[in-house]
Amino acid sequence: MKSTAYRWLIISASVLLMSALVAYAGPNRIAAKLLALDTQWIWLTLLSIPLATLLGCINLYILLTAKNRIGFISFLEVYWLSWAIGLIAPGQVGDLATISLALQKRGIKISIILGRSILDKLISLAVMLCISIYALHILVNPTKWTCNFAHWPVVFFGVVLVGLLCSIRLKSSYTHRSPRLQRFLDEVCNTANEVTVAIKTSGSKILLNGLLTSVKVSLIGLAYWAMFVSLGYKTIHLQETTAFATLAGLAAYIPISLNGFGTVEALSIPLFGYLGIHPADVLAAYLGLRFIVLALAWIPILSWALLYSKHNLISHKHEQRPL
Repeated sequence: MKSTAYRWLIISASVLLMSALVAYAGPNRIAAKLLALDTQWIWLTLLSIPLATLLGCINLYILLTAKNRIGFISFLEVYWLSWAIGLIAPGQVGDLATISLALQKRGIKISIILGRSILDKLISLAVMLCISIYALHILVNPTKWTCNFAHWPVVFFGVVLVGLLCSIRLKSSYTHRSPRLQRFLDEVCNTANEVTVAIKTSGSKILLNGLLTSVKVSLIGLAYWAMFVSLGYKTIHLQETTAFATLAGLAAYIPISLNGFGTVEALSIPLFGYLGIHPADVLAAYLGLRFIVLALAWIPILSWALLYSKHNLISHKHEQRPL
C-alpha cells in the first residue's frame, strides 16, 4: 500500500515540477518553438537515439556473453522492451527489473543478470561522471558566466522537492520494507560476488564497454545538439551540449521522478542558461526529445504486439476450422 502511495507521489511530484517549469518558462513560447522546429535536423535525432540504444544493448550483451543462453536478436527484443519501460519508471531501475525478469524466464540466473547489469550501470555512471567533469570545468570558467541568475529559483524549487521526496523515501525504507523490495535487496547483495568476479575476469570486456558507452553518450549528446540547432541555435557547440546534457542526465539516476521527468529539466535550465539559451527553448528541446524517444521506444513494441496478437488470432481460427 505504501509502495503504491509512493509511486503516485513520484508521478504527482514529476508532473508538479514540470508544470511549474512550463509556467515559469512560458507555455506559449514553448508551444511556438515546438511548432517551429526545423525538421531537417530532426532526422539526426531519429538516427542517433536508436544507434545509442543499440550500443547499450551490445554493451550488456558483451558482459553476458560468457554466461548467457540467448541469441543477440532475442536479447535485443528484451533489451528494447526494458529500455521502453525504463523511460517511464522511477530512476534507472525500471529497465534493470524488466530485463532481469525476462532473462530469468529464459534460464539465466538472477545473480548473473543483476551482477552484469549493475556493472554495466556502474560503467555508464562512471563515463557520465567523467564527461560531467568537463561540464563543471566550463561552469567554473569565468568567460562562460553568462547565466541569468533569475533561472536559479527554478533549481532551488527542484532541490527542495528532491529533498522532501528523499526524506519520505528514506523514512519509508526504514519503517516499512515490502517483501518484494526486501527480496530484491537480498538479490543485489548476493550478486556482489558476481560483480567482483566479472571485474576480475572480464577486463577487456569492461574496457570495450567503457569505449562503447562513451560513443553512446556522445550520440545522445548529438541528439540534444540537433534539437537545439533545430530551434535556431546554430552556433551552439556539440561538446558543450553533450557535457551539459550528460551532467543534467545524472538527475535521472535518483529514483524520485519518472526517469528524471522534471528534475533533469530543472537542472538543464540554468546549465544551458550559461550558453545563453532561454528556459522556454531548453524545455522545448527536452520535451520534444522526450516525445521522440518515447515514440522510438514504444511504436516498435506496440507494432510487434499488434502483429503477434493478430498472428495468434489467425492461427487460432485455422485450428478451429472444421475438417
